Amino acid sequence: QLRLSYSRRIGRPSPSVLNPINRSTDPLNRRVGNPFIDPEYTHSVSLDATWSTSVGRLRLSPYYRRSDGGWANLTTVDENGVSTRYPENLTSEERYGATVTAWLPRRSRLNGSVRVSGARTVRDASNLSERYSGSSFRWQTRLNLEGRLTDDLSVEGRFRYSPAVDLPQGRSDARVSTDFGLRYRFMDRRASLRMSFEDPLGLEEQSFETRDLTWIQIGRSSESTRSVGFSLSYAFGGGG
Repeated sequence: QLRLSYSRRIGRPSPSVLNPINRSTDPLNRRVGNPFIDPEYTHSVSLDATWSTSVGRLRLSPYYRRSDGGWANLTTVDENGVSTRYPENLTSEERYGATVTAWLPRRSRLNGSVRVSGARTVRDASNLSERYSGSSFRWQTRLNLEGRLTDDLSVEGRFRYSPAVDLPQGRSDARVSTDFGLRYRFMDRRASLRMSFEDPLGLEEQSFETRDLTWIQIGRSSESTRSVGFSLSYAFGGGG
């Protein structure tokens, strides 16, 4: 199966992007919006090619996008060492890449999908400064698996990885997240009890380095998202 598509989109800035009030609780690192941000206009062309076989499905999705007036976060540091992060419009940004997704057949005891994507971004920020222009390559992967331990009990797991990426003023390091769960079906599979574990290994954290002509800033944040959740559902009229 082949599908070719084209779209032209308008991305309007959200209230948080426009709000000039400082939203940070850190007195040394301010985050403000820019009320003069313009909308972003994006042209996008993509192709989806899908193959279905006896061992699963495979989809290849190359694409090309050009955005005019998109915004990026920039940082300035004053003489007191206080940094201020704010958005600014860029001249343009071009991105081309592809995504490959594979699915296992659902009739087996192990099913799920794996997705790998990669893209190259070329950024033109000459309206601000040539030193903010540049290009970078980024890839990421996501894995979803579900295994049936018995006819009524199954285990689910998800893994996401995004490597380091270059920014207009520095670099953001890689990010990893995981979660898994158990699901038990009963009452002729009409009822389902699920227990989920989010970030059980405590891997959620973010680190970055920003720099300009007169300063370098290195930061790391670690927000604990580890949690356990329970959900109970029932399907009226038949089993799931």
